[in-house]
Amino acid sequence: MINPLTLMKIINERHAFVKNHLDVFPFLKESIGTNVKEGTIVKIEIVAPEGKMSTLELEVQESDIPLFENIKELLNQIA
Repeated sequence: MINPLTLMKIINERHAFVKNHLDVFPFLKESIGTNVKEGTIVKIEIVAPEGKMSTLELEVQESDIPLFENIKELLNQIA
């Protein structure tokens, strides 16, 4: 279970993040809001300044859809 206080901190800290990265929330809202369905491939890649890379790739399952719907709802509320 997510600590509600932690969630509130994240929501409040989004202002600085949005200011620094204007395209992130519109991208997430569009991508999660319209493109995620069973069989969708989601890739996350993180590259550290020294070049170390971490990559995750997953295929969305039917049972994942409610989570993405909740993320979509959250993004609509905070973005």
